[in-house]
Amino acid sequence: MENGVPTRLDTVTADKVGRKLRLAGQVLAYDAETGVVLLWARDVAALVDASNCVSAWGVAEWLKERLCTVEVVGYLEHAPADLRVPPLPDHFPLTAPQVDEGIIMRASLVVARRDLSLSVWKEGQENNGSRRGGGDSSYPGFVLLPN
Repeated sequence: MENGVPTRLDTVTADKVGRKLRLAGQVLAYDAETGVVLLWARDVAALVDASNCVSAWGVAEWLKERLCTVEVVGYLEHAPADLRVPPLPDHFPLTAPQVDEGIIMRASLVVARRDLSLSVWKEGQENNGSRRGGGDSSYPGFVLLPN
């Protein structure tokens, strides 16, 4: 997996624009015309441009499964003013997640990670951040697992 700073979705903000990040979440919605994904984790979501990660030769594995857990690597950028946010699925039973429509991650890699626990991912980032005095880890690829 490519390097990128492992980052919780709730800490993805405009102050991280220009940085290469690694995010984890579930694919809540996808716009096939634009390639934009709504990456979701609990009450927050982030916009991901996955157009470079979708092949014209076949459907990506992570698009076949409802709410597939994925890991995404890419650079955070300011979103274009005319960006269309993918609509929530009709069957989504919860309150709409918070989304910052002013930023978008340009993904270079999207990988299905069915074995990844998002609660462990979040806990690992919280533990790394508290040890280093920051909000996210500077150890690419490092996630603390509970004892």
